[in-house]
Amino acid sequence: MGRQSGFSMAAILVLGILLTAGSSAGSVWQNVVDSPPVFGGDLCWTIKINQGENGPEVNPPMPVKFHIVSLDPTTFVMTGAVIPPDGDTPFIMTGTATLRGTSIIANLIGTQDHKINDNGNLWRDATILRTAINTTTLNGTVFLIGQSFNRTNHTFDNEDYAAGTLTYRNCP
Repeated sequence: MGRQSGFSMAAILVLGILLTAGSSAGSVWQNVVDSPPVFGGDLCWTIKINQGENGPEVNPPMPVKFHIVSLDPTTFVMTGAVIPPDGDTPFIMTGTATLRGTSIIANLIGTQDHKINDNGNLWRDATILRTAINTTTLNGTVFLIGQSFNRTNHTFDNEDYAAGTLTYRNCP
């Protein structure tokens, strides 16, 4: 018999525990299943990236809209998009957020498949973002790290580090 990987052994152990845990674990799981998420509505911001890996940046502010789903009073799912003003494709994001004191801390992932740029290159981006939003003003900060892939010449750009602000606005 071959050697099992650590992951597969852990998965078998967890499955065994779940199957033998008895009715208390089953009732806890049933409570999770029976408590559906609640759509909380849409929230909109203007995102402004003003600091990049090479120093200050001058970028136009861009609208972002999120659909918010409440899982419980302190945990949320966010899914939405930044719509670039230049007609480029949307930057799609999804992630989770948690309420911590007077801040909503969100960890998001985002992707964008750009249209052909001026040099004839096709770029695809993948980004991880962290936001901190004040619960009173709904304004906040965003920090991101990303990687871009040039589909034309098959090269990577690993220099996507940036910081900016989120300014709350009414959704259209």
